[in-house]
Amino acid sequence: MTANKTIALIFKNIGSMLEILGDNPFKIRAYKNASLAVSSLDNDIKDIADNDKLTDIKGIGKDLAAKIREFLDTGKLEYYDELKSRVPEELLNIKNIQGIGPKLLQTLFNDFNVRNISDLEDTLSNPDFIKQKGVGTKKINELKVGIKLFLSYIGKINLGIALPNAELIVRELSDIPSIEKAEITGDLKRGTETVESIDILVSTEDPDKSIKRISGLLCIKDGSLQETGNKINFIVDSGIPVQIEITNKKSFNILNFINTGPEKHVESIEEIYKDRGINFKGNSFQNESEIYSRINMPHIPPELREDKDFIESAKDKKFDGLVSLTDIKGDLHTHSTWSDGKSTIKEMAVAAKKLGYEYIAITDHSVSSRIANGLDIDRLMQKKVELTKINNSLDGINIIFGSEVDIKPDGSLDYPDEILKELDMVVASVHSSFKMNEEEMTSRITKALSNPYVCALGHPTGRLIGERNPYKLDINAVIDTAKIHGKALEVNSSFMRLDLKDEHIKMATEKGVKLIISTDAHNTGQLNQMRYGIITAKRGYAEKDNVINTLPFKKLRQWLNTFK
Repeated sequence: MTANKTIALIFKNIGSMLEILGDNPFKIRAYKNASLAVSSLDNDIKDIADNDKLTDIKGIGKDLAAKIREFLDTGKLEYYDELKSRVPEELLNIKNIQGIGPKLLQTLFNDFNVRNISDLEDTLSNPDFIKQKGVGTKKINELKVGIKLFLSYIGKINLGIALPNAELIVRELSDIPSIEKAEITGDLKRGTETVESIDILVSTEDPDKSIKRISGLLCIKDGSLQETGNKINFIVDSGIPVQIEITNKKSFNILNFINTGPEKHVESIEEIYKDRGINFKGNSFQNESEIYSRINMPHIPPELREDKDFIESAKDKKFDGLVSLTDIKGDLHTHSTWSDGKSTIKEMAVAAKKLGYEYIAITDHSVSSRIANGLDIDRLMQKKVELTKINNSLDGINIIFGSEVDIKPDGSLDYPDEILKELDMVVASVHSSFKMNEEEMTSRITKALSNPYVCALGHPTGRLIGERNPYKLDINAVIDTAKIHGKALEVNSSFMRLDLKDEHIKMATEKGVKLIISTDAHNTGQLNQMRYGIITAKRGYAEKDNVINTLPFKKLRQWLNTFK
């Protein structure tokens, strides 16, 4: 884990610990804001510290700058260690369980001595806890569902956490002279939304020397290293398990294919080779594509190998049209400091320009999202004035005046139509009343999609991976309604959402429904999460032409004008 990510995580944890302890709200907010500020930095915080510029970071004062220096100099933070002696780190996991807010967590910690998941499960049957204000039988059942979901994700690492760590390790391995090649394999290469480990394959003609160098990697957590034959296992400082397999140049490509999997796909390809009298595993291949071309098949991208029934139908297909990151011309769902974002409109626009985008939609929250500092109509119009000024002052990027508008429980929208038509981009989203039954939630969303000013449905199923189940929803009815009214469905690239998920993307594109792939970024750094949405879209067979924000700005404007 990079110093930026480590420090951001420490500050986030400190904020959560102080919240549990009931400390000063301003202090809590300072640490949480500092976490976001550090995580969104484009530069290495070590370089910023070396240049004595830490206090130039928004939200970092002298005290927090001193703590950053302490960690960079010593690898530890005394204040954090002191808090950990009072608030067990395992308790922070409980904070992520559906149904548990800050106040309830304080009650569990202070009044019922809850320190871990086991304690929490025991507490749910405690009569004194059930009598607590705001608990009751309904709340107990909600917590049981939340615990079940949380436990089902133990040992799993989100794509957006595993991939950057894996890429960092691959870069370090590639700097070792005796290593010819290092590549990510396994579930991570296929872009699954969670993985259990980082798997890497290394090619070398000097395995002993390479293993010795690998064993000295700085990212390896003390005491975790294990060597077994041609495999090295360890845990990185962030807690992610890593397995590195050593092979030679001749075997690299076939082993890379086998390790990438999944097993059913590999078995299907091996069976085709067997039917043709060819020893698959005894062969050597120049690259992965040759594995397919030798049996007259197109190269099947790793993201599409999950489908066990896909092999036969794939023989006559080409996959050149699958959407890629280079196809994206802009981001159509982002936030600024006008609502709950941590970067200004100008900062977001400049960052989008650096990514090579033609446009960015600033879609701050509407008024009902009070917790997210949603904009009432007066503030929305003030934002329009500022956005227009910035748009006129910047060359090479077009800023789109938008809003992420709440869908109310009755399916109406958070702004009246006369305000909605003033917006260039309306992303309609559900942010409340998640517990509606399927019929009610489906009716709520389909009614919103029938509004002529809505362009797209944001994070359509409302899930948070490992934290919150999707709300009950007839996704087929939502897709059909989007088709009827010409609306787009979002593939939210936040690695905590990836919503729509791959199977729903396939359902949508097969019916001709357009997608937007967007980041829901709340700071400039989060704009880089676009790639996770791209990976997910690929897994759902999405092609460039299925995605609205692959359009150049002129054509995008034409599409947006259809909602005026």
